[in-house]
Amino acid sequence: MKRLSRSKLGPAIKEAIRELRYLEATDGRLTEYQNNSSPKLPNAGRGNTYYEFDVGSGRFNRGRARIVALFAPNGLLAMYFTDTHYRSWMEIGN
Repeated sequence: MKRLSRSKLGPAIKEAIRELRYLEATDGRLTEYQNNSSPKLPNAGRGNTYYEFDVGSGRFNRGRARIVALFAPNGLLAMYFTDTHYRSWMEIGN
């Protein structure tokens, strides 16, 4: 899987990551990602959960771009980006 450096991410992706982390930390109103699409992301593991968040667009025209983040009970484990509506993934590195 291709790896994206956070320093090279566009502004819309950076903003989506910021919003996702804020929502996870404050009120938990995130949509759980079921990991049913192919190709699948790595197994979440016991007690961990994937959440998805739209990049740009808005709720009426959600577009194809998403950030999917894997959270453990104690915080963020990994983040992935797709701009092909779950048909391909890139891992977001540190």
